[in-house]
Amino acid sequence: MAYHGATYAKILRWLSFFEGRKDIEPRWGLSFEEFLQSFELPHKGRITEETILDVEKAIHQEKIGLIRSLMRYESKKTQRVLQVYLRRYEIKNLVNLVLSLLYHRPVSILYELGKGYRIQPPFMAEIKDLKDLQSFLIHTPYYRLAQDAFPELERTGETFGFEVRLYERFLEDLVEVARQSGEWSAWRDTLLFGLEMERVLFVARMKFGYERTAEEVLAYFPPVFEQRSYWRRLLNTKSLADFVSLLPRQLALDTANDLQTLARVLPERVVACLWPMAKKPGSAHFLGAFLVIQEMMVQNWQIAIEAKRYKLSWERVSGLMVEGGRHAVF
Repeated sequence: MAYHGATYAKILRWLSFFEGRKDIEPRWGLSFEEFLQSFELPHKGRITEETILDVEKAIHQEKIGLIRSLMRYESKKTQRVLQVYLRRYEIKNLVNLVLSLLYHRPVSILYELGKGYRIQPPFMAEIKDLKDLQSFLIHTPYYRLAQDAFPELERTGETFGFEVRLYERFLEDLVEVARQSGEWSAWRDTLLFGLEMERVLFVARMKFGYERTAEEVLAYFPPVFEQRSYWRRLLNTKSLADFVSLLPRQLALDTANDLQTLARVLPERVVACLWPMAKKPGSAHFLGAFLVIQEMMVQNWQIAIEAKRYKLSWERVSGLMVEGGRHAVF
């Protein structure tokens, strides 16, 4: 088992910055500018950016910085897991660039990922069209996917299938490095569990919201780390109640009887399950739990900031956020 003692203290401190509903609600009466300035990031401190896009980038850039900070103190095997995990942001960069080229508009956000990543500023400056981008992607994990997808993208302008394939490749690579880390069960029970529940929400929306067949859903979401027989049973359920009954019992999702409730409750239950693991040193359980919880915190902030921007009521927004810390109970 790898030694993680050098990063445990960092994560304990960073967890104290988690803001759930009960932390955000008292500030809901502030002006939009005051509300933005009330957020404090572990490294950056108070948010000083002025535009929504700049604020969004700053929040995600903080998460990237925290993970890169962890990498400096971890073993090579753990570093590799974290390095592959950060490819989520390389994929975001790639998708944002593809959209800007397809629709002839400026790139909205490109995240700075540091050493070891190709799709980030300033490498993007000379790319003028999808042909340039495809050539640029040679010797990256995305080249073959781009080669297959770009002709269709140019014809239809639809990127969903390409995004799904990128994410599937990311998951496959993450599973591989997690297996090689020597701490498979720790990563499987935390980080991969959180990512699996993300996939569950996507699948539930496709199946019950868009009424796609099991085979249609499988075409987009084949099993990666799920057992094939279990994944197919989930997709062949006749009702959302049957679907929910097959999900992990520790999530206690019995009351999630519609898609809106499931989308609200599932992330919160994931946080509640993982929060105790994030506070236990030793194996990589606390690292994987922190990565999932940190993603939830970023989502909380994004939801809150967008809601304040459009002057939505607290009652309308609060159910979309998750709780953390001592409040993350059910």
